[in-house]
Amino acid sequence: MPAGRITDLFHLLQCSNTDIARFAGCSPSNISRMKSGLIEPARESRSILRLAEGVYRYADHENMTEVLKKLTGKEDADAETLVPAIIGWLYETENYELPESITPRSRLEKEKQRRVFGRRLESVMRGLSFSNRRLAEEL
Repeated sequence: MPAGRITDLFHLLQCSNTDIARFAGCSPSNISRMKSGLIEPARESRSILRLAEGVYRYADHENMTEVLKKLTGKEDADAETLVPAIIGWLYETENYELPESITPRSRLEKEKQRRVFGRRLESVMRGLSFSNRRLAEEL
């Protein structure tokens, strides 16, 4: 299994070892060792299954399963078929290129948009002399 595929997958999902480890139920150091190539578990190993399940759960939590479906070519897949497809993709030996069409917007960009909205809402509330409680009541 090329460790580079895990790195590319994490880049595509914009996640960290800790993110995936949390969803996989294992330690970030296990994920790190697979990602760096220090360990290369067998395709049928429990470690790879946990990694693929963690990747799927993370993507599902972040509403990014479409990215995994496009990457693996399993457009109509559910969790039962997508997890094995992720494992298959990790172990493919052919060269690949990540399509630009499935690259999601940067998390930093999303966070910036949330902060801008928060500042604007805060300004409006200050101008109206609204507290959080009053805004909630009005809504």
